[in-house]
Amino acid sequence: MIYALTPETFDDGLKPIFEHIADENGVEQRLEWEYFKTNWGRMLYNGIAQSWTNDEKDSVLGAAIYNDIFNGDKVAAVCFWFSLPGARGTGRPQRLFDAFEAFCESRGIKNKKAASFMKLSKDATRKSYEKRGYKKTEEIWSL
Repeated sequence: MIYALTPETFDDGLKPIFEHIADENGVEQRLEWEYFKTNWGRMLYNGIAQSWTNDEKDSVLGAAIYNDIFNGDKVAAVCFWFSLPGARGTGRPQRLFDAFEAFCESRGIKNKKAASFMKLSKDATRKSYEKRGYKKTEEIWSL
């Protein structure tokens, strides 16, 4: 079952997913779990973020909700869509994205974005986005 997370349920049970992704992507130094958990929980509480997980807690998706700076339209941007290796290929992570899209539909949000780590963005990720009608529109460079 897929369910929306609250500040109270965005908890340490999700930490292994984030730690695995940080290790897999080589960005361990970027994950400060307690800071992230507190900050994301605050964003959930304030309604500027939404997150989903499943009963297995092997996948998690989080999106920021904001107004486009150029025209004021509501935007929903997937900030993370992570899963443990055992969940990949099972359809469970895809159902989280389905929940994200249903959330956007229910609120009339047409401007949807999704980011992914280049190192982890395998062909399957690209195909998944394209199958849903997403197009690559930006690139971001980081130090």
